[in-house]
Amino acid sequence: MRSQLGSVVIALMLGCLPVQMMVCEFASAQTISDRKAEADRLFEKGNQLSNVRKYQEALPALEQSLKIYREIKDRNGEEQTIVTLGVAYNYLGEYAKANEYLRQLEMMSKPVSSQTVSERQAEANRLLNEGSQLYKDSKYQEALQAWEQALQIYRDIKNINGEGAILYNLGLIYYSIEQYKKALEYYQPALVIYKQVNSSKWERNLLKDLLLNIGVSYSSLGEHKKAIEFYEQSLIIAMQENDLKTRLLLLTNIGSASIFSAQYQKAIEYYQ
Repeated sequence: MRSQLGSVVIALMLGCLPVQMMVCEFASAQTISDRKAEADRLFEKGNQLSNVRKYQEALPALEQSLKIYREIKDRNGEEQTIVTLGVAYNYLGEYAKANEYLRQLEMMSKPVSSQTVSERQAEANRLLNEGSQLYKDSKYQEALQAWEQALQIYRDIKNINGEGAILYNLGLIYYSIEQYKKALEYYQPALVIYKQVNSSKWERNLLKDLLLNIGVSYSSLGEHKKAIEFYEQSLIIAMQENDLKTRLLLLTNIGSASIFSAQYQKAIEYYQ
């Protein structure tokens, strides 16, 4: 919301009007700058609380930052806050709210012509494949750059599947370089997407693997009880899909995480 400007003095001479307009524009820009700083501060506060799983405490700061970003028309700030809110509500078990924010994210991009969508889709797919090859060659920084470009395009053309795939891949990069907290920052919004888009066998397998990777990331951080939550969700899908190999891996991982969290009886049950 633009700040309301003070009323212009009636006796102002005509020749002074341009100066008055310049001052007003500067004051307005300064106000927007101040409000952006406040929104950034609130977002950072909410994001930090989310990172330590204090999701309920994070909500007021995140929702207030979203309100300001929308008022000052800061699209990037709005998008990152929506994603973080979706993650928070998902972890709180408020899936309807998480879905609501996901739909808002889908609706944000401006409509473009079908030809432009086709061309941009092809470019995003090219970047996705290029990043995949770079990742296989352990060229993580170059893969990161390619995938981040692809992510922006997928978001612009409202390709939610592409966005989920890129977020998943970015998480893989950070896991590969042992930045597990950073990996979770990408895995978590990917999870919000894949919990909604899992109608095909391929998509369910991606969700299963994503849940497994989140669990491994938490285990790597020493948060074994949290890891078990995600291992068990992945295990349900592995059983539904009759994926015996992943099922065995998950049973072993849950057993190990149970030992580290001193849940010895649970460890025995899963090992058996």
